[in-house]
Amino acid sequence: MESKILIHHSAFIAWWLDPKSEHGFGNAPLKLFLRLAATKSFGEATFGADGFEGAFYTRVLEGDYNVALLEDIEIDKDGVDIWTVLDLSYEEDGDEDRRIIPVVIENKISGKEDKGLTERYLNAVTSYPRVENAEQMPMGILLTEEPAEPSCNQFDNITYQEFWTFVVEPLVSNGLKPFNEDDCKYIVSHNGKAIFPDKPLSRSMAACAIFKAYLEEYPATTLSELQKAFPCEDLNGYYCDRYYSDLFYESKPDEIGESGYEVLPRTAGDELGSLAEARFDFHLADDRLLPIENGSKKAMCVKRWSKSDFDRLVSYVHAKGYDEFIGIDASRSSCR
Repeated sequence: MESKILIHHSAFIAWWLDPKSEHGFGNAPLKLFLRLAATKSFGEATFGADGFEGAFYTRVLEGDYNVALLEDIEIDKDGVDIWTVLDLSYEEDGDEDRRIIPVVIENKISGKEDKGLTERYLNAVTSYPRVENAEQMPMGILLTEEPAEPSCNQFDNITYQEFWTFVVEPLVSNGLKPFNEDDCKYIVSHNGKAIFPDKPLSRSMAACAIFKAYLEEYPATTLSELQKAFPCEDLNGYYCDRYYSDLFYESKPDEIGESGYEVLPRTAGDELGSLAEARFDFHLADDRLLPIENGSKKAMCVKRWSKSDFDRLVSYVHAKGYDEFIGIDASRSSCR
């Protein structure tokens, strides 16, 4: 009986993750699943040093990539509960980059993982034939009712509740549009002059450009004044509800953590008040730092802006009258 239930559960998960399914959300559930997976601590030996890190991590959080199935999602394939191979592509510095991600999901309704099971499944994803001119990034997930520790440290655990909360519920409860229905890019200007003139901007870069435009109008602004001018609780629900209370922190490049990233004075959850690395959540590139106090200091700003948060930011700019000097235009060529 349990095996039949397991197959039904696996079939639903596979159906939900399949962009070709009739649920109508396209690849949005798959992208939300990858976003959830990216927040986990996968083994470096599986993904390599560049796994879900740096710019690629941010790209996954924002859904800023294309994804297709290189192999259809299958259930109970050679003893593997759920199996597929993903083909990710995206533009990086003007070039098209590609990542092939073989995925295996071991689905456990009750009880513990069979001894050594995830180690055996690791072979299925790491032995997948390499694709020319593409980085290989195998992924192993142990899906369980309660939090569990996979026997293979190159797997990671996702619970049913997490799958529901972060993959299913945002779509079925809030009526969010799939990522691929929101392809808008933006041009942000200060008094008619584009802040980043080379190409239209993602929401995160457009948010950064809005803050830069504000600082071009008010160059003497301090960090605390900038935080008051753009309060986190009014503009970015993702960070306000989960992690940081401020959108900006002073950049201190001389304070580098062991991983080579700047260190922040506060972080999230149980570690609130301890040091946190600005590893993924803040713009660190020189052209994305914000010049405060007439450029004598620099500030970092949060990267992730959901569509609803960005729309809230744009409305805030209009309500405050900042649109007298800040222009925000959607690039027609990139919007459906």
